[in-house]
Amino acid sequence: MKTPLYRRSNGAVGDTMAVYRDRRLQLIFGVTLMAVIGVSIITPAFPLIRGQLGLSETQVGLLVTMFTVPGIVMSPLIGVLSDTYGRRTLTVSSLLLFGISGTTIAFSTSFMTILALRFIQGAAAAGLSTLSMALIGDVFTGDERAAAMGYNGSVLSVGTATYPFIGGILATFGWYYPFYVFLVAIPIGIAILLFLDIDGPERPTSFRTYLREVKDDISSLRLMLYLAAAVMTFILLYGSYLTFFTQFLDDSFGASSFEIGVVLSCMSVSTAIVSSQAGRLITRFGNDLPIIFGFGCYAAGLAIMWQMTAIWQGLVAVLIYGIGQGANIPSLQHVIIEVISSDSRGAISALYSSTLRVGQSIGPVLMGIFFGLDGYALIFGVSMVLAVSMALVMVLGTKVRPLST
Repeated sequence: MKTPLYRRSNGAVGDTMAVYRDRRLQLIFGVTLMAVIGVSIITPAFPLIRGQLGLSETQVGLLVTMFTVPGIVMSPLIGVLSDTYGRRTLTVSSLLLFGISGTTIAFSTSFMTILALRFIQGAAAAGLSTLSMALIGDVFTGDERAAAMGYNGSVLSVGTATYPFIGGILATFGWYYPFYVFLVAIPIGIAILLFLDIDGPERPTSFRTYLREVKDDISSLRLMLYLAAAVMTFILLYGSYLTFFTQFLDDSFGASSFEIGVVLSCMSVSTAIVSSQAGRLITRFGNDLPIIFGFGCYAAGLAIMWQMTAIWQGLVAVLIYGIGQGANIPSLQHVIIEVISSDSRGAISALYSSTLRVGQSIGPVLMGIFFGLDGYALIFGVSMVLAVSMALVMVLGTKVRPLST
């Protein structure tokens, strides 16, 4: 009989082991780090790729598009397959395909071959974020699950902050050097195959029964509310923040690439710190309040961006925005995993991942429309209103009948 690797302490219980020391969670961290490496590690090499392969700016952008598009279809498919055939098998397969296809690009000189390999790599990457979230749901329960989601969010933030720096250093040796990093996915896959001991999902009596369970979970009004919050989160993140705030710093304050990088990295730092405490926040305040607080922080940060007159104010804005991310994202992930049946966990996790991609796609386009109407001021002003509105919707949504597992 296995000893639980994490327990909350009380007077009757002896020594406890922190959940982040659980080897299974550490292996899942590896999946999470691979899930967010696909674009951020190679973007510093884009100017070199454009020059050495003779590409236009639009063609270089296809390296991102061909990577992200497969996820729209593949995320739901991988979620269903993981519920049916087990998540460890799908995770290992995705990591191996991700690593092999990504590393092979380093040896390619044909742009069409590179795009084909990016498409394959993107299809494999589509399952990684879905599977890491579902694996945490399989391995942990209750407060341990909340803590694990928080630590996973911290790891994601650290990866997001450091990958561009690592990619920039490697790109100084050649445009193809950042692609070698994808090779790391292979030993991670092998380690999960050998050491991640989890029980597979119980298979329903029939595929029709499985689809009925998925339908029952999706039909919940509360689940729709959380998915709407996820879409709004990534509309603001990819539209207002990542796409236009960086350009705003350059256009309005003449910020250098180094200065912009420092400002953006601050958000990842505050996100990582707050995410590491997400388990305690969820245990004390529940899931809804941290989400509402998160959107409040978004609104505050966007208000500062809207009115800022010096670049140091942007630093304050992103720190506040990052606090919101650290409170919001782990709580969203936790509640979505917590409230669904274990048999459909992969499918609903995939639905969550798909909603993120919807937000990522809509955000830049929507904010681009606002920019065309009245520039950066309208973007940040409207985004602040959207954040406040989503917080109010969440407040009203707390009165909806809670989900049951």
